[in-house]
Amino acid sequence: MSDEGKILDPLVDKVITYSTLGLFLPYIVKPVFYYLLFLDICSTFMRASKGRGANQFGKKKAFSQNVAKLFFGLAALFALPLFNTIGNLLLGLAAVLASVSVGIRAVPPRWWTRMQVVVPQLITPCNVGCGLISIWLAVNGRFALGAVSILTAMLFDLGDGAVARKLGVSSNFGKQFDTIADMVSFGLAPAVLAVAVNDWRPLALVLGGGYFLATIVRLYDYGRSKDITPAGFFRGLPSPAGAWLVVASVLFPVPWLSMLVMVAAAILMCLFVVNWIHFNQIIFSLTPLEIFFCLALGLLLVALARTPEVFAAGPIVIYAFSPKWRKPHQV
Repeated sequence: MSDEGKILDPLVDKVITYSTLGLFLPYIVKPVFYYLLFLDICSTFMRASKGRGANQFGKKKAFSQNVAKLFFGLAALFALPLFNTIGNLLLGLAAVLASVSVGIRAVPPRWWTRMQVVVPQLITPCNVGCGLISIWLAVNGRFALGAVSILTAMLFDLGDGAVARKLGVSSNFGKQFDTIADMVSFGLAPAVLAVAVNDWRPLALVLGGGYFLATIVRLYDYGRSKDITPAGFFRGLPSPAGAWLVVASVLFPVPWLSMLVMVAAAILMCLFVVNWIHFNQIIFSLTPLEIFFCLALGLLLVALARTPEVFAAGPIVIYAFSPKWRKPHQV
């Protein structure tokens, strides 16, 4: 492709993307929309001046935007406000990825070499912050927002790991900080949310404590078994996925269900003989059949529970069963 094509092609893509997003502007968090638009304009001018194509962060940003458009469209089609929330979360992730993409272009190489170690560590506090906010919301009885806060923490957790791998940087502080953030956002916060939904009953407190301990065991095993685990896979269910299962159960209008799910999630997280594919691997390699079953199961649960928020259970249940067909030798 010529240098002109490298500029014109993404420029046309941006026109299509933002004209489509504009249709859903009443449901989009406007500061995020305008911030993304500003970054894309900056990125286009930078690419024009340097004659370079998109970097990996820019490509993943575009993917997040396109999936967000899908959810905004489904929200309008099926009148499910939760889909607008998911769309806005995806746009938030796109904003993080776009910031890194533009930063790589804007910062001089000699400065970037020194700064790139810090970049993932700037994302991790957002993860732990969402976890702490979720705990506060749960204590105050705002369970739906507490669940959304944990889901947002997952996006930040996905972002800091992806950024660190793409930049090829790591530090002992960053690893320890990320572990603490995961312990709070995917261990303590979901447990508090499920216990609060069950009115702080003694049984719920015991099961919540067990789930939190299982998360600690899972994170400890992850730190010591990375070298013996197949590339792109986890031993045991990842702690963010366990948290997602608990969050999805909290959204059901049956409080005691979350106690059962905490037990199931704790067992799956410590089931080290089974390998689950990494989120980064599966997000960008979803097959049409997997997407269909995620949507179909989510919509079926919405119809059964008559609560639109339970759609979030569809994708994570499919992921929980994914070791049946997503095996290391197939990657």
